[in-house]
This record gives sequence, C-alpha cells and structure tokens, in this order.
Amino acid sequence: MTSLDHDYSQVMSSEKTTGGGKRSAPPTTPNKQQPAAATKKTRSDGEKSSEESATKQILDGITKLSERFDVQEERMNQISDKLEKNCTLVTKLTADVTEYKIKTVKLEQQVAKLNEEVTATKEKCKEQERYKRRWNLRIKGLKEKEKEDVRGIVISLLSQIAPGVPWDVRDMVDSVHRIGRRESQQSRQVIIQFVKRECRNEIWRLTKNCDVCKREGIRFAEDMIPEDRETRKLLWPKIKEARDQNKRAYFRGPFGFIENVQVFP
Repeated sequence: MTSLDHDYSQVMSSEKTTGGGKRSAPPTTPNKQQPAAATKKTRSDGEKSSEESATKQILDGITKLSERFDVQEERMNQISDKLEKNCTLVTKLTADVTEYKIKTVKLEQQVAKLNEEVTATKEKCKEQERYKRRWNLRIKGLKEKEKEDVRGIVISLLSQIAPGVPWDVRDMVDSVHRIGRRESQQSRQVIIQFVKRECRNEIWRLTKNCDVCKREGIRFAEDMIPEDRETRKLLWPKIKEARDQNKRAYFRGPFGFIENVQVFP
C-alpha cells in the first residue's frame, strides 16, 4: 500500500501537530439543507389562495356596484326622459299661455269697445224715447170706471182746461189710453199723445194751477222713461225740502234744480 492511499491520515496527523502542538479544526462537513423549492411552493399557494379570495371579493363588490350604477343610470335616463318631456310640455304650455294672454288682451279690448258701443247705443235709445215722449202728457188721479170711454173723458176734460185755444182739441189728440195692470183700489194713469208738440206744451202750461184740475183731483205730468222717473224719485226729497223753505225748486226733465242750481241724488 502506497503513501497516497493514506493521505488523509497524514493530514489528520499534521493537524494534530500544527501550531506548536495545537490541534487544528477538522474539515467542515456540509450540513444537509431543506429543499428551498418545496418551502417556496407552500408559501405561494397560501398567498395565491388569499389573493384569489380578496380578488373575488373585490370583483363581487365591483360587480354589485356596477349593477347598482346600471340601475341608477337607467333611473337617471328615465328621469331625464321625463324631464325632457315635461320641459317640452312646459315650453308648449308657456307658448299657449303667451298666446292666450295676447288673445285675452285683444278680447278685453274688444269687450271694452263693445261696452262703449252698447252704452252709447243705450243712451241713443233713451234719448230717442225721451224725444218721442215729449209729445205726451200723463194724467194722474183720473178716476177709472167700468167700460169707460177714456178718450171722450179726456177730450171733455181738455176742453174745460183750454177753452180758448185756436185749434180743435179733438184734432190735436192722437191717442189716449191707461197704462199698467188694472187694480180695483187704484186708478191707472192715463197717457195722452198729441199730434203737435206745441199743442202739448200749451196744455201742459195751462194745467199749472188750474181750477179744473184741482176740482177733479187730477194732476198733469211729463211722460218720462223709467230711468228718469227713478232719478226724480231720488231727487224729490231735496226738492220738497227746498220748497218747504220757500226756495225755488223744480224739475227739468230728469234733472232737479234749486235756485237755478242743479242738484244730484
């Protein structure tokens, strides 16, 4: 056996004697290591599982949020459509209101104009009726009888009131009739329509302070339209009060005067 076969023995021998008799450290024997790949694989599986769980939760949350956003978006779209329709409707209504306002203003102007025309027409009709009644006189207090000849009675009465007139009373009187409904306790008034206005005015003058009228208990008056009679009724208390105070108070048509000054109701 050669010396090379026991080199390790020499090394061990020399280690024992090296350094002045000190023993040197024996050669290091490599330790048995754990497989690194196996440890890394176990840790990666756990992390992967945790990551997958977290990712799944996040994805589920995102999906739910997305669904909620979709629902909200759909609702917002519906609301937007409704608002658009309402806006269109409001725009149309605003245009209609503006148009109706314009029409209303025009109608108000037309109505105002028509009212003015109606008022003017009424006044014209009243004036025409007033003018026509200036040929008439009323007799108040003339007793009414059954089957009377009211024209003959009035002609006889006028002949006594105006015996010296230069015309025939029968020719100057056109029509004579009573007005209103017949009542048993009160005599109706009599309307006399004359042919000529000058004859009517002369009779009207002669009836003032006439003894025949006082004896018969009758009174002649102007034939006025209802509105003028109502105005006179309202003025009568003032006229009567003025007459009681010995003031000059009188009527001229529907108007009242005290000491030549017009009075109002």
